[in-house]
Parts: sequence; structure tokens; C-alpha cells
Amino acid sequence: MKGWPAFLALAMGCSSLTATAVDVRVMESVATIEGDVVGARATVLVLLVGGEGTTQSPLVVADVTQVEGDGHYRLRATAGAYWLTALEDLDGDGECDVGERAALSGDAPVDVAPGAALRIDLEFAEHLCDPEASAEHEAPLHLGEVVTLREERFGVAAARMGVREPSRFLTTYGPGIYFTSPHQVARKPVLFIHGLGGSPADLVQLARSLDLRRFEPWYFHYPSGMRVADAALVLDRGLTQLQATLGYEQICIVAHSMGGLVARAYVAEPNQDRSRVRLLLTVSSPMGGVASAATGVRMLAFPVPVWRDLSPDGEWLRALSSRPLPEGTRRVLVFGYSEGTPPSDGTIPLSSQLVPWAQYESDRVLGFFSTHMRILRLQAVRDVVTREVHTAVTAPFPERRDNPPER
Repeated sequence: MKGWPAFLALAMGCSSLTATAVDVRVMESVATIEGDVVGARATVLVLLVGGEGTTQSPLVVADVTQVEGDGHYRLRATAGAYWLTALEDLDGDGECDVGERAALSGDAPVDVAPGAALRIDLEFAEHLCDPEASAEHEAPLHLGEVVTLREERFGVAAARMGVREPSRFLTTYGPGIYFTSPHQVARKPVLFIHGLGGSPADLVQLARSLDLRRFEPWYFHYPSGMRVADAALVLDRGLTQLQATLGYEQICIVAHSMGGLVARAYVAEPNQDRSRVRLLLTVSSPMGGVASAATGVRMLAFPVPVWRDLSPDGEWLRALSSRPLPEGTRRVLVFGYSEGTPPSDGTIPLSSQLVPWAQYESDRVLGFFSTHMRILRLQAVRDVVTREVHTAVTAPFPERRDNPPER
């Protein structure tokens, strides 16, 4: 037997052996998840879905299998955290529809170690697909608190909670509009809004571009997994109270990624006076939606609420695009792009950042070679924020816009 490795080396070549060794290591690291499906009334789809559902970590179906009623399932995946769910497919369309049931492995992702063999039974109870639940938006608001953005509530763990468990975020931390220095009446507020899976800490570099003698950075913090309309309502409630208390007459809004949709929804809310908003500047925002969000809505029994609003063909985005901005609001659209196909900033496709209706309504459209998060640190983008904020609060009101074209 001692000659066996030498024979293999001659027969396969050293490079082939190296490739085989790598392949063996990969195969040995693959984990197995299996168990029984109990209580099904029809064909069942069992899915293992990875990713956090954020723009930086979109959902990916790692494995899927079909079970005819009650039976045994077996899935395989590399190490990671996965959502495990079984969907009862009564009509055979491969999606989780209203009235169909779901079996869930728990309230949190399953942690899968390299090479693990896990057994998880999935039992159907009365969980219904597509509950259309929105995060509660009447949570107490933190308004005008002077904070440091290094606090726990602005950290990575809290941001992840805000995506996966928006209701828990609301009770644990609560939404708010925070200050990083005491309010001064002579300064004009500039509100910064983070994106999906983000926090105010992401926007510190942009805020540092402001002349702090004239402008005052405010930060809207919210659980980014909640419906965009709900987040916009929270923002409306907060700014209404701050205006009543502080009496500001002008405000500029600078928003990153999905925060741009929250800001756009707030500014263009029908039958509301938004004349105080002099600037809406969005950076790398998915104005045309995110395809992986639509995947999550189709595949998971209880999708993160905001995914419904990010679905490119969803009703919410269609309605948003039809609502014009107020005549006094300057609109600036900043987009990022990097190498790769299809063109994107590494996270959001250019086709979504530059959807026609968003370009049409904009006074300026500016592009930068950068990735989704790095763009927030570019000096050139910081210069744009400086100039546009100054222009917006000193320029006369522009002429009224026409309604944007249909999407």
C-alpha cells in the first residue's frame, strides 16, 4: 500500500492532486441538516436561506428540497447562519401564499458549523404565510438627546437586531433623532439617515463635512427592518415634535442607501407641508428596489417587513415614484459604481440607483467610482454635501416640478 500515493501522483499529476485535496477539504466542511416534516397537508418546500436580508448581505437560497406531505428532508450547506423553514404549497406555485402554512425552526437563524450533522424536525402548526405584519411605530421616541455614536445602541449588534427583529429593537432601544452636540438656535439642522442594516455611525464622516458654526448634524436612528412607510411615520412624528419645540424653519436631509427611500417617502407624503425641507440628497439609494428582497418575500414565511417595500415590482415603490416632491425642495442624487457585471457599487445595481423617475426629479445627478460603504468616506462626496447644503439654504425657491414619468 505504500506505493499507492506515488501511483496516484504519476496518474493524476501533482496539480490535480492539489485540486483534489482542496475539493476534499471543501466537501468535508459541508454540513448536513435533516429531519422530519410533521403535520403537512400537501407538498412541502424545505428551504435553507442564508444572508441577513440587508443590502450588504442579501438573501441567498443555500439549498432547497421537496417533500410529499409528511416525510424526511435532507439539506447541505457550508458553515454559516441560516433560516430554516418549510412552506406548505397547496397550489403548487412554489411560493408561500396567503392561507398556506409554514413550519419554522425558531425565531433566530440556525448556526451551522463546518462539517456539522444537525437534526431539526419541522412541525406545522397554525403559522400562516404572509402575515403582513409591520413593526409597531408608536414606540417612545428619543428626541434631541446629546449622544456619542460609540454607544451600544449605535453598534453592529443593534443594527442587526434592527433588521432581523425590528419590534425587539423598538422595545430595547427605541427610535430617535439624536444630536451629537447641544442644540444652538442659530444653526440650521442637517438630518442624516442610515440605510438597511446600518446606524448613524456610518454617516459620521459625511457629517464632519459641515461647517458646524452654521449647521447642526442630527441623526435619525430606526430599526431598518420595519416597513419604510412606518419609518417615515416615525420620522414625521419626531420632526414635528422637534419643530414645535425648537422652532427650526429649514432642514436639509442627507440619506444613504435605503435611508433614501425613507427620506423620499417622508418628503413626498401627500397632504403634508414639507416646505421646511430645502434639500433631499441621497447617496447610493435603491430607488428601483432590490431583487433579493423579492426573493425573501417569496421564499420565507415571515419575511423581514421592509423587504416588501424593496421588491422592484412592488406596489409600494410604484406608489412612491408617482408622488412628486414639494416645489421648494432641492433634489440631489449621488450614485456609486465599481468594477463588475452587471454595473453596481458592489451592492446596489446602477439600474436601481439610476431608475429613470429618480433621475428625472433630480436637480443634480453625480456619480463616483466607489463601493457602497466607501462612498461615505470619499472627500469628493463630502465636498458635495458641503456645497449642496449651503446652496439649498441660501438659494431662492426653484420653479415647480412636473409630475415624474411612470416607472
